[in-house]
Amino acid sequence: MSILVIILWSSLVVVLLLVILGSAGRKKPKRSQRARRPALRAAPGPGGEPEEEETASVPPELASLQLLAIEDIEPATLAALDTVVKDLPRPHPLFTAMTQELDDPEEIAAAVASEPAMAAELLRTVNSAAFALSTPISSIPHAIAYLGVGYVKGIVAQSALADTLPSTSSDPEQQSGMTQLWKASQVSGAVTFALAQHVGLERPSIASTLALLSNLGNMNIISSRPDMAALYSSGHSLLERVQRQQDVLGFNSAIVGFLLAKHWGLPTEILTGLRDSLLALTPPAKVEADSASWQRTLVCYVGCRIGDAVSYEGLRNIANLNFSDPNAVDFFFLSEHLEQAGLARVWRALDDPALRRKLNQSINLAGN
Repeated sequence: MSILVIILWSSLVVVLLLVILGSAGRKKPKRSQRARRPALRAAPGPGGEPEEEETASVPPELASLQLLAIEDIEPATLAALDTVVKDLPRPHPLFTAMTQELDDPEEIAAAVASEPAMAAELLRTVNSAAFALSTPISSIPHAIAYLGVGYVKGIVAQSALADTLPSTSSDPEQQSGMTQLWKASQVSGAVTFALAQHVGLERPSIASTLALLSNLGNMNIISSRPDMAALYSSGHSLLERVQRQQDVLGFNSAIVGFLLAKHWGLPTEILTGLRDSLLALTPPAKVEADSASWQRTLVCYVGCRIGDAVSYEGLRNIANLNFSDPNAVDFFFLSEHLEQAGLARVWRALDDPALRRKLNQSINLAGN
């Protein structure tokens, strides 16, 4: 990263911190519906289908969540966020290409090949000691065939964002958090693509791209606030990160990700998905239950939680992830959301041996 970018980041962070620290009495969310208690919750049974509904008590930490949206943010804080976002360097054009509806291996190969430095980076990655190939891969199409579309898009997006959102730091805890976020994003993108295809969602590449970009806000936060880095490690739930962000900063990662994507001119489907990416932590919103956008966001939420489990908890086999764990607050409302959105088949998909093999392949690639 250039000295200019580092200086720019430092000055913007100071401005942001001064505004945030001076924003006493932040607005309370106006929408009480997102903190209401549901009467029922269905958990997936051994065969992957939700069991019959039963009464369940909402965990206290989840019941107290008041999920913030843009309209809930203090004007001064929102203005500071806008300043940071608008002054960030624009990402490499190839990043924008990867966020389009691009899932054909030949099209991706052509896009990567048009940027020699990116093509070289991809070939270096696939031929690195981590993959221990007996025969080197020398072509972009072969690399894509070996790694998979979702995984390659993750590698390219990370490289393309290198000068916009820092991926390295001299602070060990911050560096670890950044590394974990990128790993989670790569896995999430690949897993979501496979899951979206399997359950028959239209335009699965959008769901995959949404998963890949789901940590944009987190990357921005951890880059500007090293003191938040400890949250991006083993033992911390998504809910815990969101609550901490809101308590300390007055906003959450979904808001930051949305503002970044909007500034970069990303597709509307991505903007909507990023804006709604945390809603599965709240009781189901029936008005969105039958929309294609909400279905993509839900499948993305599942893929992202798998990516988190791989990156933060060392998951190596999808069969070992228990979505019905009563202690997993991030999954508490998930079955009810999927049921109302017409996506109960997600549980069958995750129980399908063929899909499990495909997901485990992506998981194991990330583990190398």
